[in-house]
Amino acid sequence: MDEKTVIDIEMRRTRLFEENEDLRARLEEAERTLDAIRSGDVDALVIEGADEPRVYTLEGSDFPYRGIVETMAAGAVTLDRDETILYCNAVFSAMTGIPIQRLIGSSFLDLMPAEHRDAFMGFIDRSQMENSHVELPLRTASGKELYVHLAGGCELHDVHTSCIVVTDITARKRAEEALEEAHEELEERVEARTRELRVSEARYRSLFDNMLDGFAYCEMLFEDGRPADFVYLEVNEAFERLTGLKDVVARKVSEIIPGILKANPELLEIYGRAVSTGRPERFEIDLKPLGMWFSISVYGTEKNRFVAVFHNITERKHAEEALREAHDELEQRVLERTGALARQAELLELAHGAILVRDLENRITFWNRGAEEVYGWTKAEALGNVAHAFLHTRFPTPFNEHIETLTREGRWEGELVHTTKDGRQITVLSRQALQRDAAGNPLAILEINLDITGRKQVEENLDIKSRTLEEVNTALKVLLKQREEDRSDLEENILSNVKELILPYVEKLKKSRLDAGQAGNVDILETNLREITSPIIRKLQSFDLTPREIEVVSHVKDGKTTKQIAELLGVSARAVEFHRYNIRKKLGLEQKRSNLRSRLRSIT
Repeated sequence: MDEKTVIDIEMRRTRLFEENEDLRARLEEAERTLDAIRSGDVDALVIEGADEPRVYTLEGSDFPYRGIVETMAAGAVTLDRDETILYCNAVFSAMTGIPIQRLIGSSFLDLMPAEHRDAFMGFIDRSQMENSHVELPLRTASGKELYVHLAGGCELHDVHTSCIVVTDITARKRAEEALEEAHEELEERVEARTRELRVSEARYRSLFDNMLDGFAYCEMLFEDGRPADFVYLEVNEAFERLTGLKDVVARKVSEIIPGILKANPELLEIYGRAVSTGRPERFEIDLKPLGMWFSISVYGTEKNRFVAVFHNITERKHAEEALREAHDELEQRVLERTGALARQAELLELAHGAILVRDLENRITFWNRGAEEVYGWTKAEALGNVAHAFLHTRFPTPFNEHIETLTREGRWEGELVHTTKDGRQITVLSRQALQRDAAGNPLAILEINLDITGRKQVEENLDIKSRTLEEVNTALKVLLKQREEDRSDLEENILSNVKELILPYVEKLKKSRLDAGQAGNVDILETNLREITSPIIRKLQSFDLTPREIEVVSHVKDGKTTKQIAELLGVSARAVEFHRYNIRKKLGLEQKRSNLRSRLRSIT
């Protein structure tokens, strides 16, 4: 290679190096410019296109609005024709939690759930023609949904863009949802409460109508500030039953019971006081015009109104009067009764049964003559001894349980085994009662014992006889079963003989020369013999059929008509129809369309 060629190559290398440095500097400057535009440091919009970035700059008349957009409380977004974000303010970035640098150049559709994108596109189409609004959810950087209100509708000069104002309405949506849930819950509670009130109203209405006490809801009438009369507003069914008064609603008491205001002025006074003070009162009164006594509870409900609940105590008052009249007589009778009790104590001594009294330590304090006769010990020998040890008592339950039952229930009755003085064991029917003082404290135990040893022996003998009879009965059942089996074997033998010894000769008769009548009779004979040997006859016996009905059954089963059966039996067709009706009735086919012949075949 010559020197000139080397010089040309070196100059070309130097020039290419300088051009390369210039291009590197211009590239760095362009990149710094694009970064500044993206970050908002200059008034331009940069969009990364398919081939190269597209840059949109703001003109001088747009600068004042830039400040407004950056400082407004709502988010602001500018989109191009394919919904790519050209610009957004800091408020929108804060809403989504995504930095501005990442938002610009991304698709607005990526911020919303797929199911809401069609609604958004419809909003975009409308906003190109007029101001439009829509509410949609957006996804934030954390994945949560943010409800926003979108408002838009403008173009940026001759560029096809959409300017959207984004307002966060999440709190409002949550409040609306909470309000709706609260409203639904309130409606459910109101409905439930309404049902409860209806049930309660029905329950109290039923109580009102069926209560045994009389009920009256009334309004007090005042004159010059003093109670003068009252009107019945509502009464229950017991009111009429207890007072005998009818059709009282909307009428004054002075009209219903003439003279009551003079005869019983205290009634108005008490009712008036209850209305004025609101305090409930309870009293008894003799309503002289009615000739009845009542116990009344009254209380005020609202202005000038009150409720009276009452029941008729006339019988009780009459009983009290009779009781007072009998008091003196009773005192006299008590004196007489005291003397009678003394005489009864003497009679206890003469009673045949054993009567003894035990104290709370179970020591015998009373021992009558009957006890001496039953057990053999004298009163002097028995008194002071512990009863169950003295008599060697055998209880049906442990002694402690026996005493607990007696203490709890106040009485006990059952069988005991005692030992007499001569060593005999006897069974007694014992009745024991706990005696108490006026304060209800236990005092003593009264015990009456009846010797039932002889009766128990009789019962045991009867039990033995009963078991013997049961054994005899069992033996009889075995014999009857054997007899039934023998009868069945006999029937089988008879049936076998008929088939083997009689039916063959019937076959021979049929082959001999017989006239029509004789042949018919032989057929009937053969049919009847076969029916006798057939299980259907034994089954039909349970239906209580007559012999004639069994004959009709055999012919019906063979498919013969009513007319043919009548000719064979020598009776009228009406008689055959009568028998057929009775057969259907006994077989349970009455008023049914079932075929009699089919039913008879099913029995076999």
